[in-house]
Amino acid sequence: MAKRKRVDADTQTRVLSRSIRRCCLCFYLKQDFSEKIGQIAHVDKNPQNDAEDNLVWLCLEHHSLFDSRTSQHKNYTPEEVSHAREKLHQRILAINVFGAEHDRLNAEWKQIAGQMEHLQGAIQGYITDQNLKKIEDSQRQLDALWNRISQIVDRQFSIEQDFFRF
Repeated sequence: MAKRKRVDADTQTRVLSRSIRRCCLCFYLKQDFSEKIGQIAHVDKNPQNDAEDNLVWLCLEHHSLFDSRTSQHKNYTPEEVSHAREKLHQRILAINVFGAEHDRLNAEWKQIAGQMEHLQGAIQGYITDQNLKKIEDSQRQLDALWNRISQIVDRQFSIEQDFFRF
C-alpha cells in the first residue's frame, strides 16, 4: 500500500468548504444534509493522489465502508462516490444561489415597505390639504409598489418551488 501523502492546507480547505462538511453518501443515499464528523477520502483510493477532484468528505462510517475490502458485500465504488459528491455540490450551489436571490428580494421588499409607509403618510397630509392631484399621483405610486410586491411574492414562490424540485 502506498504511503499516505498529506493533503496541502489550501486543497483541504477547498474540499471542506465546498462540501460544508456534509457526507456526500449520507446526502445521496439518505437525503441527510446534516454536518458530519468525518475525513477526507481519496476517490481513487490512491493516497498519493491529492488532486482536489480526487478528494471527498465522508462521514466516518461511509469512509470506513468505502475503504474496506470484503467479499461479503459490494462496497461503494469510486464512480458512486464521485456521482454522490457531484449531487451534493449541486445542492450546495443551489442553496447559495437561491439563498442569495431570496435575500435580495427580501431587501427589496423592505425597501418598498418603507416607500409605501412614506407615501401613506404623505397621502394623509394631502387629504388634510385636499390636494386631489397629489393624492392621485401618490395612489398610482402605491399601486405600482403593490404590483412590485406581487412580483416579488411570485418570484419567491418560484424560487422555493425550484429549490424543492431540485
